Amino acid sequence: MENAGREDSILLLTMGTSFYSQALIPVRAAVIMLGLCTLPTIAVRIMPFGDSITAGEDEYGAYRADLYAMLDSAGIVLDYVGSQNSGPSRLPDRDHEGHWSWRIGDLAGMAGEWVVRYRPDVVLLMAGTNDMFGPDSMDTIVARLDSLVGTIFELRPNALVFLSSIPPIPYESVELRVEEFNDGIRELVRRRSKKRADIVFADNHAALTVDDLADGLHPSNEGYHKMAVVWYEA
Repeated sequence: MENAGREDSILLLTMGTSFYSQALIPVRAAVIMLGLCTLPTIAVRIMPFGDSITAGEDEYGAYRADLYAMLDSAGIVLDYVGSQNSGPSRLPDRDHEGHWSWRIGDLAGMAGEWVVRYRPDVVLLMAGTNDMFGPDSMDTIVARLDSLVGTIFELRPNALVFLSSIPPIPYESVELRVEEFNDGIRELVRRRSKKRADIVFADNHAALTVDDLADGLHPSNEGYHKMAVVWYEA
């Protein structure tokens, strides 16, 4: 469901813990999540962006179905955007950019094309789970993620990026890498947020336990619901 829309702007909106003050920002990038301001004729273009945890199985649609319902109930007019289309029949808009088995480098290789084509106002970015099983150093992986975030902002300077930690993995040696990576994500957001207010950390790792995983890697339906709440409240 792709809408062309228009680049209107407004002054001063709040969203969760983010605060936009004394600056004009695209209205569709500000009318989000908590429904503090709603303009029914303008759809917020949201890109769920990541790997198979974003894609999910068709019968549940990852966190996307529950998040859509939450935003819709809050009066937010939204338009999921992306090159992929999958999910359950209860999800009215199945567009997304979730790719099975992709690592950060794979996503970064296509990010420019997708961001230009689909013009997201909001990006829900969770990436790196598959990198945890590879040989690359943590510094290299975090640097790739930072570069990916930079690409998004370069091409959509007024976008709002929610950057998420990745869920736990029930293998001790891998979970140690997960925790180190998530610390790197938190620091990435802290550093970038000093220069701009439009990047927000969403801590899905803290919200989930290994009991919320269906197969040791992908969340169960209950786990995906918890993720939807994290995105909504970020």
